[in-house]
Amino acid sequence: MSRARAALASIRSRTLSCDYQIPKLPSGMLDYGLVNVRITVGAGTPTLVPQAPSKSDCGPQGGWFYDDPAHPTRITLCPASCDPLLATPGSRLDVLIGCKTIPIVR
Repeated sequence: MSRARAALASIRSRTLSCDYQIPKLPSGMLDYGLVNVRITVGAGTPTLVPQAPSKSDCGPQGGWFYDDPAHPTRITLCPASCDPLLATPGSRLDVLIGCKTIPIVR
C-alpha cells in the first residue's frame, strides 16, 4: 500500500468512533431499554451486538455498554466489536432505537 493510500485509510478509520454520545432529547426521555447497536465491518453483513452490563463484562464475544447504566450519556463498543470496525475501511456503527435491547447471554 502506498503512503498516500495508507494515510487516507488512517483518516477514514478516525472518522468512525466506537463511542456514541447520546443526544439530549428536547421532548421526553429515551427508553434506554429500547436501544440496540448494529455494526457492519467493511462490506460485511450488518450484525446486532448485545449489550454488556458494564465495561468489565466485555469479552471475546464483543458487545457494547453504557458509560453509566443509571444515567447514560454515552454508548461504547467493547474492544472485540470496536477493533475490527476501526481496522476495516467502510465499516459503520448504527444506534437503533425502538426495539427491546438484546443483552449478552452467558
